[in-house]
Amino acid sequence: MKNKFLSILMLLITFGFSFADGGADFSGDVESIIGAAAPWRDRDAYEGRFTLGDAFFTGKIDAYYNNFSGYANFSFIYNGVELLNKITDFDNKTKISNFGYRSFSMNEAWVDYSGTFWGIRVGRQKAAWGKADGIDITNVLCPSDMSSFSAVTGSNSTLGVDALRFSVNGNSFTADAWWIPFFTPAKLPLDEGNMLRKLIVPDTVDFPIPAMNTTLVLPIKVKDFEKPKTSIKNGEYGLKVSGYFSALDVSLYGFYGWDDVPLLNYTISFSAPQFPYPAMPNGLIITGEYKRMAMIGADAALPIGATVLRFETAFFPKRHFQKSAESILAGSAEFSEQHNELAALVGIDWMPEGWTFTAQYHFDRIFGDVKQLKRNDEFTHGATFSASRNFLNETLEASLSFVINFDDFDTMFAPSVSYSLSDQTSLSAGAYIFLAGPGGRTGEYGKYKNLSTFYVKGKYSF
Repeated sequence: MKNKFLSILMLLITFGFSFADGGADFSGDVESIIGAAAPWRDRDAYEGRFTLGDAFFTGKIDAYYNNFSGYANFSFIYNGVELLNKITDFDNKTKISNFGYRSFSMNEAWVDYSGTFWGIRVGRQKAAWGKADGIDITNVLCPSDMSSFSAVTGSNSTLGVDALRFSVNGNSFTADAWWIPFFTPAKLPLDEGNMLRKLIVPDTVDFPIPAMNTTLVLPIKVKDFEKPKTSIKNGEYGLKVSGYFSALDVSLYGFYGWDDVPLLNYTISFSAPQFPYPAMPNGLIITGEYKRMAMIGADAALPIGATVLRFETAFFPKRHFQKSAESILAGSAEFSEQHNELAALVGIDWMPEGWTFTAQYHFDRIFGDVKQLKRNDEFTHGATFSASRNFLNETLEASLSFVINFDDFDTMFAPSVSYSLSDQTSLSAGAYIFLAGPGGRTGEYGKYKNLSTFYVKGKYSF
């Protein structure tokens, strides 16, 4: 409630600038996307045919008054996937009970004061840390929206944080200090009926009882995850210092806050004993807890002609990692273990005439014994590649993105074509193709294999 109040307050102040001696500009986008599952997927895995069916209205307000400025970005979202699936299910047309899921999102709403060499910004805001493209190394300031397939595959899945940012600007450097008093967790797909829920939490779990030579099928119940209490000591803090030199750009990062994805605890519930039978397991209860996290990192970009080399690294001291469900249910007192973690990335951007190529290699290493962790390997790594080219006086763009996880060799391909009908209107078509690794290993991307999708999208900007 406090977070919503602050966002509304910042929005009202932004509107107020337009009635002063300053001014305000209003712009926005109307966007719609429809996606159908690939024909080779397992139709029994997800009910229906459509995986995307979303409409977005995004409004943006830029206001200014002397050294003050304000910005608001808000969205109305309509998700009609369920409706589309029921309409096309001709045997069950009469079962349509609603016309889709509607929501309002205040993405950003802040007020800023900029002096000669310093500035301060307060409100809901976003910032992307690091030089990586689509891979999070030092990018820990803002959480992600993983609550729907459209959010996972969309280009803007970052959530804003309610924060105060103090900035200092020099001729060749900038420094941003962040204080985030209110914790914002990542959005997870845990709502009933969400097509991604089963990728995180199955509906049931098998519970063998060897002494009785039987296996019980236990339903799973997910309870609300408890957030850190709102207090000054539970705030989050970030620092970014960047230097811009003739040969390269360098940034240093520091963060102390909370992991925005909860660690899960598993508890077996039992029925009341009925003589002569003992209490029997009747369900699995999942709870979650957010853990403290610290990070120090750095990145650099080195331009060489039409090529840019990028480097990024982050170190997480004693970060909490999820234990496996088996080790927790076996009687482990804790559901997480602390390990030091090192992540790094090297990338290259090459931009010859009319083309843009990007390639990245990244790895993640945790130190210590991982036998009880949900994660199987101490060292994980992968790579990304993308290529794009403009045609027809830059009105037509064709692109291809490719991601591979070297641990399980699961992959994701994302080809797309976009055509600009005018400066305001564009149409595009593409696909998200997820493939499991050899032997059916799902890994990071293969778990979405039954959600491989072809889509069409239209966008109007004003």
